[in-house]
Amino acid sequence: MSFKPNYRVDYRSDRRSWISSVSYLTVHYLYRAIANGSATGCALFSPTAAQQFAADFGAPDCSAATNQLNTKVTSPIKYAVTGTRSLDVYLGDTMTISSCEIKPGGGPSLGRFTLQRTGQDKWCISGHEKETC
Repeated sequence: MSFKPNYRVDYRSDRRSWISSVSYLTVHYLYRAIANGSATGCALFSPTAAQQFAADFGAPDCSAATNQLNTKVTSPIKYAVTGTRSLDVYLGDTMTISSCEIKPGGGPSLGRFTLQRTGQDKWCISGHEKETC
């Protein structure tokens, strides 16, 4: 039996094309990008949230923050699968996902994310704050 994911994502490198139509996968894609040493995860953020994320990790911008975080990943395989499954179905337009709840393995926790549904029925990270698990 093969597994076919119930989501769609466009992996082009242009801004916002990488955003998922499934809320929890948006954060998963960020963890996966960092595990792979890629700054493509920055496209998941609104400009304001990208700056918050960078500042929370003491970096000048989101790309620098993802590069810095990648150096702290001890198991890219475990880190890349963080947040791939959720039993929650969320019908609202704004939600929060805590890294403490999704428990990343193989690397640093990224904090608490606020997600906003976009006009194309996809999810964008609209806010970020550090948290201690």
